[in-house]
Amino acid sequence: MTTDGDLRERLAQLAESIDIDDRWPSIAAQTRTSMVRPLRRKRSVSPVVAIAAGIVLIVAATGLVLMSHRSPEVRTRTSNPSADGPPLQSSPQVPVGTLPADPGQPPTFLGMFRSSNSVLTRGSTDGLSPSGDAIDVSPEVITDFTVSRDGSTAYISVYPQPGTSRSTPLGRIERVDLRTGSRALVVADGNMPAISPDGRKLAYNTGREPGATNGILHVRDLVAGAERTWTGPVSQMSWSPDGRFLAFQGSSKSHGREVRVLDTEAAGASLAQARLLGPRSPLNGYWASPAFRADGRLSVVIFHGGGVDTAAHKEIDLIDPNSGEVLQTLSTANPGTQINLDWDASGHHLLIAGDNVVAYVADANGTRQVGRFNIARW
Repeated sequence: MTTDGDLRERLAQLAESIDIDDRWPSIAAQTRTSMVRPLRRKRSVSPVVAIAAGIVLIVAATGLVLMSHRSPEVRTRTSNPSADGPPLQSSPQVPVGTLPADPGQPPTFLGMFRSSNSVLTRGSTDGLSPSGDAIDVSPEVITDFTVSRDGSTAYISVYPQPGTSRSTPLGRIERVDLRTGSRALVVADGNMPAISPDGRKLAYNTGREPGATNGILHVRDLVAGAERTWTGPVSQMSWSPDGRFLAFQGSSKSHGREVRVLDTEAAGASLAQARLLGPRSPLNGYWASPAFRADGRLSVVIFHGGGVDTAAHKEIDLIDPNSGEVLQTLSTANPGTQINLDWDASGHHLLIAGDNVVAYVADANGTRQVGRFNIARW
């Protein structure tokens, strides 16, 4: 029969054979103190308890040996709002880059409204000399239009002449081949078209009820034919350079007129989910007419005070499309209250046109008047 003395002798020999003293002397000393010495003080310890203690010692020592051969563990810090502050923004960010080099030549207008809203025409950079390709919809009127970046195609909102009966409260959207002048119906009941830079997606509005105008946003894939909708008021739309995000002017009771950015590939069907850039409160006036630049940044019209129909403290600023931070004041020109903005392809010229039909171009040389028309596109 094995005596306590024999068991203590074997345990001591086993601990020495593992040789943990050279690697972890403090751990070895603590292990012997806690596991071996108590056995010496308590002569009445049973063999079963002693054997169990030996097994624990072996497992502990073996684990220490194995740990010495493991690679260091890389710990990843997880986002914990309560411990680490607010989590990172989950929605994708608008890509922001650098502007291409200035080509050094003033761009030409792809289209403009001149003296009559019944005629869409092209013009030179001074805004005074049309260069042909006029689209005349008389006696109806064109209320808005968008032009593809290559200048070959326009989408126009067409209304019956004011005072005449209307078959639809919203008008219709037509596609116009600017090379041949041919027209084709695209949307029978809609307005405010905006074509993406690659020409694949068309955004437009329809109303939720007869007489309503800014009720439902549609984005149609012109290649695949698929279409998505979002509910909520929207106008003055502009596509990001990558054709994924849509900036727009909206309105709400809590913010008044506001600028938001919608991820058109994200889930959801409400424009309230779009990222709010400004204003943060009605006291900050209102924001309007967003227009994406070639580098992904946004220009907006900001009214710092007064009502919608006043020009007090009005300016056109460049902002970050993800945070709404104002980066630069671009112009303080006053072309009216309903201002339309549009960037040329290089991002070095900003067209400013408003309802008093005085148009300006802002660039590195400042702001200069270029003509008299109320809406134009580069």
